Amino acid sequence: MKSYMCKGKRVLFTENYVLLDIYRKLPPEECTKLSETLLESEKVKVLLDRRGEYAIKVLFTPAGCEEFYALLPRQGEPSPERAKEVLKKAYLDLYGIDLGDVECVEES
Repeated sequence: MKSYMCKGKRVLFTENYVLLDIYRKLPPEECTKLSETLLESEKVKVLLDRRGEYAIKVLFTPAGCEEFYALLPRQGEPSPERAKEVLKKAYLDLYGIDLGDVECVEES
């Protein structure tokens, strides 16, 4: 596994996947849409929401819901450049946000 830190966000390459450490609170109306396909557990409601090639972990709380990470199939070898590409593309695909110039450093 290789891990990179990019603009305060972690990008982790495992053997088969890339895990993006994203975090975002969602407005209640978006939570309601997601909860229609919810997997219930006793205390905490957690959902893996599929959006295109991404699987997003969503945590539901009484105050609303929060997205925690995105998972996508790994393509290519881990490198700071690759971590940057994956993170920028994910933010653009999922949120329509251009992160601009991002520098990624390998974590030891």
